Amino acid sequence: MKYIITIFTVLFCSGIIMASNVSGRVCNQEGEPLSGATCACISLPDSTFFDAVISDSNGVFSIPTPDQDWYLDITNIGYNPYQLTKTEYLKQNKDIVDIILEPRTTNLQEFTITADNGIMTMKNGIMSYNNLNTIIETQAVTSAHDLLLALPLITTDNGDDIKLTGAPLGSVIYINGRQSNMDMTMLINYLKSMPPKMVKSVDIIYHPTPNWKTDKAVINVTVKQQDAYTFNGQIRGGGSWRQYLSGYAASTIFAGLPKTNIVAGYTFSASKSKSKYEYLSRHTVESTTTDIDNESTTKSVSDSHNVFLMADYSINSNNTLSVNYSGQFVPKSYSGSDNINSAFGRYTSKDESRNTFNNLSAVYTHSKGITAGIDYSHYTAEKDINMDNLNGDSKEILGGTQTQGVDNIKTYLDFITTLKSGWNLFCGASYETSRNTSAINIVSKDPTLSGEITDTQTGEHQTHGYFGAAKSVFNNTLSLAAYMKGEVYRFGDYSHNQLLPFATVTYALSNSHIFQLQYQTLKQYPSFWQKQEYKTYYTPYLVGMGNPALKPSTSYYTNLIYLLRQKYTFGVSHSYTKDYILNQLYQSDKELLLVSQPFNIDYTQSMQAYVSIPLHVGKLLNSTITPFLTYARYKSSDWHNLSFDRRKLWGGASITNALTLSRQPKITLYLTGSYSMPHIAGMWDRDASWALNTRLSGSFFGDNLTVSLHGNDLLASATPKEKIHMGTQWYETNSNFYTRSFALSIAWNFRGYKERNIKQYDSSRYGIQ
Repeated sequence: MKYIITIFTVLFCSGIIMASNVSGRVCNQEGEPLSGATCACISLPDSTFFDAVISDSNGVFSIPTPDQDWYLDITNIGYNPYQLTKTEYLKQNKDIVDIILEPRTTNLQEFTITADNGIMTMKNGIMSYNNLNTIIETQAVTSAHDLLLALPLITTDNGDDIKLTGAPLGSVIYINGRQSNMDMTMLINYLKSMPPKMVKSVDIIYHPTPNWKTDKAVINVTVKQQDAYTFNGQIRGGGSWRQYLSGYAASTIFAGLPKTNIVAGYTFSASKSKSKYEYLSRHTVESTTTDIDNESTTKSVSDSHNVFLMADYSINSNNTLSVNYSGQFVPKSYSGSDNINSAFGRYTSKDESRNTFNNLSAVYTHSKGITAGIDYSHYTAEKDINMDNLNGDSKEILGGTQTQGVDNIKTYLDFITTLKSGWNLFCGASYETSRNTSAINIVSKDPTLSGEITDTQTGEHQTHGYFGAAKSVFNNTLSLAAYMKGEVYRFGDYSHNQLLPFATVTYALSNSHIFQLQYQTLKQYPSFWQKQEYKTYYTPYLVGMGNPALKPSTSYYTNLIYLLRQKYTFGVSHSYTKDYILNQLYQSDKELLLVSQPFNIDYTQSMQAYVSIPLHVGKLLNSTITPFLTYARYKSSDWHNLSFDRRKLWGGASITNALTLSRQPKITLYLTGSYSMPHIAGMWDRDASWALNTRLSGSFFGDNLTVSLHGNDLLASATPKEKIHMGTQWYETNSNFYTRSFALSIAWNFRGYKERNIKQYDSSRYGIQ
């Protein structure tokens, strides 16, 4: 116990030392204060970026300083840079020193392109951003969502989704180190409702250890805790246009009580959209080839209600209990398609669906490294299906219902401890069980179409256990971590046991040169609906089918990251996936039928190299350029009695730009673009694609009112055409219609009172197809 007390005492004293600040006042030669000056602290002897702040309206700043030697670098538009050493600062013996900047003789030098100060650090396999306050104070970021999109490595395709560059399996967003029980739409709404100043830190974990409870890369957002007796939040609303108008209204509150923090929110959205899909199929049945030209136009209307509630309760200094609830309710969702097919004539298909999702979770955390949790979710969906033949007299040819219900329970226990030798040991176990009930009752009134009546109940069971260790050696320049994860999986009559290893090595040659190498093996499982025996007609020619024979896939990942000068990121990754689940369209060789069915192929292999380069032009423009190069291979010895081995090398790049138009009020123009060369995805050949998005954001009335105007896919070229030309499989598609959209959002941040003298669920595997 005395060792623990000693460690905490040292850490506490270190925190006091590190918390010491240096303060100053920036002004011009006439003694007038200069607001918006960048005041950066650089640690010596290796001139490493430590921290930076912006001077306020009085020209005053206060910045934490390292315990080693340092100097300040003060810059402002139109003035020569100024450096103040630690020795010079201490000689003045003032609480606030005066820093006088001299004007530049020419303003052309303000637009010299330079690299950003260090904005990232890496420790124990976790990358952290350290420039959040600078972004908030200089750009018109209106929410935590905007703040994430302003960070290097984090990108978006449509202005809403959030993606991590170099993540082989995609990424998930965690809140305060825990997986959210909200689906992605709810989580994005939550981040949009959170003021950016509530974000304490953002971390990136490309290959998380088992205690993170996910195989995807993690973007972990740590939120500041509310003080006792505080109440604030946001009311926002907006609309969008993509052939039709859609709208939403939302409210989120953040409340602080003694020992308790509460976040609650509600969002109502009413959406209406239009899409178009064209394809040309040269379909060969036996020795006869038929050219089939199809055009489908779909209109969709949906209303949804989203509710979430999160409460963190500090039982005492060592014990914390968190309870989360989220619910999504879609009382009615309508989709109608008008199909014109050269072989089958004109048909319409309609479906009306209703679904609900409820999730409740509780997590207990002990300061000694113990975490225990339980999670329960319940999902229900109903869909009414109707198809009419419009050739001649209109008549119904297919009708019926589909239903699905999923109950999922997950429990887990994790434990982390530190030994006297410096080793960190971590272990844990989890058990997850799901019960899926699905039913199909489709009646056909056309002899060319088949109906279907099924009633299926399946159960899935997953048991995991892991044990690992980590340690830093050679004065913390080399960090090692490894674990072994055991997995027992059972779905119906199928069962599989496997050991999944993980290892990571982080080497810091200096603060300017950090390397990280990771290896991981993991399993990926098909969705509940993919495993069902079903057949759904979308048109008389296009049909969706399940595959009860689907097996989970096993993936092997290797990833190397090099962080240069805490700002440039270089990454190289390799992946190999056995029994890869490929959902590809297939032209039946027995009848004129286009089948969409998931199928296991032998394997897929990919390699990717990328680099993230942040740049800025004075204080006006902040940019990040990310070029990439990708190699992919797909191999199958038996895909519907066909074999293929396809491989291709391609590249592309993305760029994000934030142009500051005004500092008071804060108005920022964001412009993002991306390009991808022609590439492959399974059997698909995809054309080159361009994407151009823009956003104009402003903060007014002390950042209480925020307004944003979005334009997505302005060139209407982000969706590439696709084709298959392989043997008798000949198929071309184009869905690049009605993709350009515009949106307006308005939010009002309100702040409540403070009493005087009182110092995230993944539902991606649910859903009817």
